[in-house]
Amino acid sequence: PGESSSRRAEEVMEVVVRALEHKERGNSRFKEGEHETANEEYAVGIGLLEEWEGALKAAKASASEAERVEAREVRVSLLLNRSMALLKLERWSEAAACATTAVELEPENVKAAYRRGVARARLGQHEAALKDLQKALELEPTNKDAKREFAAVRELVAARRSADKRRLSGALRRGLYSDVEAERERRRVEEEAAEAVKRRRHAEANEARARKGEAPVSFEEWSKAEDEAKRKAEDEAKRAREREERERDERRRRERLAAGNEVVVVDDDDDLEACRGYKVLADGRKTSYFTRVPDDATRDLLDKAHTGPTKLDDRREPIAAEGSGSAWNAAGTTFEERPQTKWATDALKRRLTAVETRTEACALRVSAVKKLEGEASIVVSRRVPKYIFEYHCQLEFEAKTDAKTYKGTVDIPDLSSTVLDGDYEQRVHHRHTCDHLHNALPAFRAAINDAINEFVQEYRSRNLR
Repeated sequence: PGESSSRRAEEVMEVVVRALEHKERGNSRFKEGEHETANEEYAVGIGLLEEWEGALKAAKASASEAERVEAREVRVSLLLNRSMALLKLERWSEAAACATTAVELEPENVKAAYRRGVARARLGQHEAALKDLQKALELEPTNKDAKREFAAVRELVAARRSADKRRLSGALRRGLYSDVEAERERRRVEEEAAEAVKRRRHAEANEARARKGEAPVSFEEWSKAEDEAKRKAEDEAKRAREREERERDERRRRERLAAGNEVVVVDDDDDLEACRGYKVLADGRKTSYFTRVPDDATRDLLDKAHTGPTKLDDRREPIAAEGSGSAWNAAGTTFEERPQTKWATDALKRRLTAVETRTEACALRVSAVKKLEGEASIVVSRRVPKYIFEYHCQLEFEAKTDAKTYKGTVDIPDLSSTVLDGDYEQRVHHRHTCDHLHNALPAFRAAINDAINEFVQEYRSRNLR
């Protein structure tokens, strides 16, 4: 037993030393800005310690308390370093996963709670991020980074709750459109859940690749490969269904032939006379039994009634009058629709390209309207004008700080008249970020929302005449 314990201790020290070598190499690469290479070194070190733990379980052996503590401390440090490298690479899901494992190993670790909070905030999981950052501040109240991040996320959560409250209040007031709001919210929740599942599967796939010594793939590349595999599977399933349907139809046809249930083709008068449901008219024509032929009196009435259309010669000019419709529809009693797409598109572009905001540390502006697809029209029905528009918009923006210029896009998938509370969904995408940009984005999004609402007010002031 003494020799076995000594040999196991030597094995632990060997694994720990190798893991620490990978950690030091990763730290060197991280300092040089090579975050991808640093991440790979940390992953190899973590894998060595996990393999050692797996070998112990397989052999049904146990390590001493000192051995477990030493291995756990090195593993936690590797997980935290890898989480930091993944944050720099903006691979938020993987960063959160590494920090979560560190939290499970050391629940009172400040860095683990803080880095998981940052990753969750970037994933849009603001409530969970707030809890992590609050935990980090409880463990270390003087942590400036945790204070700053906690304040930013708390502001986002407050804004989100306020928007949800306004949306719910508006839905209760509107009543008629509550189903539309509920459906939009359901779609949003489903999309977020599906995105989270995809991110988790991507992180698991990269962890598996890291254990095999393979380089990780980006989320975009992985998603493209997954979508292609899904498309091929769906095409194959469709071909299989079509093949099965053809085989079934052929089998049924053969069964009908074998039973003698063939279709009779009528190709001469003798066959027609033998068929039931047919009759011969006075002029010798053969037709269906149900064909009705008018008698002479009925035919005379039809000839007299068929006088043809009469041309109207009313040259009176339309008189303009106060009302919701055009001059000819001044009273608004006739349904009328007038296209407004060109005017609405130009007005939206004009207002959106003028959006810009500025804080002490960051200036943002819309640099271009990359996509603006949709249509608009004014409809008058029962004397009530309805200002209808529906667009899908994508904006390009530019953010400047003292140190760097950042670029990104803002997607507005549902820029339409069905959004009655004036709060339009915006999806912000950017490859790189900093705290200044992160803190300035809420005001920039609010300015975009204000520009759209100004367009709506201008649109509603138009009339058909």
